[in-house]
Formats: sequence, structure tokens, C-alpha cells
Amino acid sequence: MSESNLASEMAVGIRYLPSYPAPMILFKARGHQARRVLELARKYKIPESSQGELTPLLFQLPEGTWIPEKHFSVLAQLLTAVYHYNKKTK
Repeated sequence: MSESNLASEMAVGIRYLPSYPAPMILFKARGHQARRVLELARKYKIPESSQGELTPLLFQLPEGTWIPEKHFSVLAQLLTAVYHYNKKTK
């Protein structure tokens, strides 16, 4: 399976609040569960992004852990996209 197909078969939920020391991995899903997560995200207008390089990196981390600083630059791109998405939908 190519890297882009692998990333499309994975979903990682993250959460960030200003009171957190870093964004947190909420959940991880693969295959059918990942597709279902994305389906529900679209239904409830939860922002999503397909950052091909970020998903496999985050998938390696345990659920409930803070995302390490070494991933912040790629994560910042994702959070910027979410910010712009939220701004458009308001």
C-alpha cells in the first residue's frame, strides 16, 4: 500500500485547548473505523485534513498523550487550516 493510501486508511483525532501544554491524541482509527470517523466528522462539520505525512507520525503515538514538539511545525499547518475553516463557517 502506498503512503497516501496508508494515510487515507487512518484517522487520528486531536484536541487542543489553550490550557493544554500541547495538542493531545484523543483517538486513532484504521480501515473501516477510520472511514466511519471521517463520515461522522463530515456529517457534524468537524474540520478534517489529510496531511499525508502527519497522520502516520501521529498514529505511532499512544492515545491520551501530548503531541511532541518535534511535530509542531507540521501540526501548525493543520491547525491553521482548521482555523481558516472555522472562520469561513461562522
